[in-house]
Amino acid sequence: MKICLIYFSPTRNTAKIATIIKRALLKLGESIEIFDITTYVKRNLLTKTIDLQNYTGIIFGFPIYAYRAPKVIREWLREIDGKGQKASIFFTYGGVSVGVAHKDTIRRLRQQNLFVVTTAEFLGEHSFNRAGWDLMENRPNRKDFKIAEKYAKITLERFRENEKKFSIKINSPQLEEEKLEKIEKRPKLVLSPPTFLEDCSLCGICEENCPVNAIDVKNTSISDPKCIRCLRCIQICPEDALKVKNIGKFLTALKKVEKLDKKTLNKKKSKIYL
Repeated sequence: MKICLIYFSPTRNTAKIATIIKRALLKLGESIEIFDITTYVKRNLLTKTIDLQNYTGIIFGFPIYAYRAPKVIREWLREIDGKGQKASIFFTYGGVSVGVAHKDTIRRLRQQNLFVVTTAEFLGEHSFNRAGWDLMENRPNRKDFKIAEKYAKITLERFRENEKKFSIKINSPQLEEEKLEKIEKRPKLVLSPPTFLEDCSLCGICEENCPVNAIDVKNTSISDPKCIRCLRCIQICPEDALKVKNIGKFLTALKKVEKLDKKTLNKKKSKIYL
């Protein structure tokens, strides 16, 4: 049995869970290939070269942005052919809401001829913590990793079964596409793209690693329409030569809208859905 693990992880939360899943599957004696599709170049290359028919199961790992998998990933998924294979999805999120991510992505994978057998969600430090927030700091942690190991084991068991169609029980809000599109616009309304500081050496690491080719180092500019506000550039800059404004005040408003008091946030746990 050979398993394929494909993940998108601008700020490394999803990558951390992917690493735990990989180790767990290797301990169970499985062969696994892992693909990081965070950058545009890697996504484009994988689309052209991968044949999912070579695998007995495909695991996808994505962050949740504004209730769904990132738009760039939703668009990428339309390019793949599942060849009738079994699949699983795990998400990472910063503790606000998983929204419709599970059901929406299951539907999209089914359209690409993939049969989803399990899904899971894992807590991780919110990307906007780099802009003054403080959600799910120091996550994922050992408790999350334990659940990731369990998820890997259960998913492997379902990959091995002859049955392809599983009814996964997920409580998901009923939201129209128009509402979801409005929610997706919120991050850009509160946060502008990062800006370059004068002492930037123009090393190009941020441009090379931007998931959506939004950065032009030569002109020290970041395209507002292209930028997805993942803040990967802030995280990976070796010189701290990029800055982003503090939007801590918007977190207070968000907590009211999503009813996220301290007790509610502390009760949140990583979960597996079967």
